[in-house]
Amino acid sequence: MLDVIPAILRGLTIRPQYACRSCTDGVVQAKVLLRLVEGGMVSTALVAQIVVSKFAWYLPLYRQVQILAGQGIHLDRATLAGWVKRAAWWLKSLYELQLRTIQAAPRLFCDETPMPVLDPGRHRTCICQFWAHAMDDRP
Repeated sequence: MLDVIPAILRGLTIRPQYACRSCTDGVVQAKVLLRLVEGGMVSTALVAQIVVSKFAWYLPLYRQVQILAGQGIHLDRATLAGWVKRAAWWLKSLYELQLRTIQAAPRLFCDETPMPVLDPGRHRTCICQFWAHAMDDRP
């Protein structure tokens, strides 16, 4: 039998505060940890979910906004786009390493495939390019 546990969106307390009545230090709070989106309200796990849904499962951001709204979280599509942009900034060094590894191969195969992409503001699709790279020497 298969079962499902739906996603749970919750608020997390990242920096708890502690006080001691007998101490003279007053209230003590943990230091701020480095976050994916500085000053943002989003966790790394939610950004990863948004990015994977967009690029691995081809779920556009406007549809993800609708899904989140159905769960009581009302966000703008531009907010999600900013999160995706920030995740791309953090992954840039990994991308550059992957690109150097591919370019160092003795043989490189590329495929450029045109594909329609939905443009929600214009209510139609535009043609974009999907690039695939391979560096395998097997026949």
